[in-house]
Amino acid sequence: MVRFDTLLKRLRNMGEVKSYERIQTVRGSETMTSTQACRFRELQNTRFERKGTGRKVKSHYSLKEAARVLKSEVDEILMSAAVGRLQCFVRSEGLRGHWRPSGHGEPRLPAEPAEMPGYLALSPADCRQIAAYGSANVHDLEYPAGSVPDGEADGDAVSTAARFILREPMWVDPARIVLKHPLPK
Repeated sequence: MVRFDTLLKRLRNMGEVKSYERIQTVRGSETMTSTQACRFRELQNTRFERKGTGRKVKSHYSLKEAARVLKSEVDEILMSAAVGRLQCFVRSEGLRGHWRPSGHGEPRLPAEPAEMPGYLALSPADCRQIAAYGSANVHDLEYPAGSVPDGEADGDAVSTAARFILREPMWVDPARIVLKHPLPK
């Protein structure tokens, strides 16, 4: 059953002349109403995952999920992180400690706990220890390289702007490690 206000809206719109636009498509050009044209442009800007991958875009993946998606082993991912080819992260929620600049110059550090990045990176040495022994007591974490504000990194081998020194060591095993989206190829 059609609601009264919907029916009234349809009656008002019956007398209106719709505006049309010529839109360039893959097959040539099409004539569309302004609403259709707007939606078409939105869909053109939307990226879809390839059919058949079954992947949903997530902000992070557990180490096991990443290994499954990458068709790799957890140990291979940890060894890649141990030699610096990728970064493994832990969630920063609830961590207590302080920032210490590392590298060159005066990096911009988060002033407030609310500005803390959602993920902090494990060092390659920590990843090497986790790969070898199954876990590690981590004393400090790195400010993620992707979170360095533009102009702060000088393009050298400086991968982090600062280190987060934990108040107490944190026990990290593969279950606590995450990889951020997008996953490496």
